[in-house]
Amino acid sequence: MPLTPTTAMPPHASAYGGPFDTSYARLPQRLYARLTPTPVRRPHLVKLNAALAEALGLKAMWLASAEGTAVLAGNHVPAWADPLAMAYAGHQFGHFVPQLGDGRAILLGEILGRDGTRRDLQLKGAGRTPFSRRGDGRAALGPVLREYLLSEAMHALGIPTTRALAVVTTGEPVVRETVLPGAVLAKPKHGFTAPISRWLGAELRDMAENLLFEPRAEQRGWFNPRTVKQLWADHHEGVRDASHQLWLLLVLELWCRAFVDRRPEASS
Repeated sequence: MPLTPTTAMPPHASAYGGPFDTSYARLPQRLYARLTPTPVRRPHLVKLNAALAEALGLKAMWLASAEGTAVLAGNHVPAWADPLAMAYAGHQFGHFVPQLGDGRAILLGEILGRDGTRRDLQLKGAGRTPFSRRGDGRAALGPVLREYLLSEAMHALGIPTTRALAVVTTGEPVVRETVLPGAVLAKPKHGFTAPISRWLGAELRDMAENLLFEPRAEQRGWFNPRTVKQLWADHHEGVRDASHQLWLLLVLELWCRAFVDRRPEASS
């Protein structure tokens, strides 16, 4: 299945700012689960980062309105959005796990900021997803406020970090060690996976698609890490710089390891 370039559909604006895009939702469906946020009982805006909203080209006054608060809480899905929970793989408790995903964060889409940077707009605590396992998909107000304050402090100190756009309480309790007030954190964050298709030349893109999405690829011996490294050495010119090369090589090797770990002989 081909990787769809992020330019396949033009970004578009809305009455409250933009432009916006949904490039991640145009990637193969095995990379996400499409679903909408779970509505909350009584959304109330606690804090809006007006300076960040302005930097992103969003209209702070609209975000602070009842309709804007409904979007930030997950009660209303704007027309430009294509909400989903992202799937991924990685190490957990010392072991590689080939299937993980966002258990309480839902991606609405992407904001194309005034500086030309593409940022994912994610709602943290927006409800259960297929990756929640036994979690409730919610967040408590205390940790959400700490994340907001610490991320803004790091930004003020000149430390690169994901910043917070807004904190919205839900009017619903969440049960942790005790019963706590629930909240949703709206976060614009730099994405990694969606831009990969823009970094690839045609030959390398074909190699990645065959490796990740071709069912017969395992039979062809593609899942030997040495083979992947050799193919990379042959085709890496299609990627812009060393940091992008390292990112994609990591993606390829992690997927390679995931498929190898599922083979019967891998456990013997």
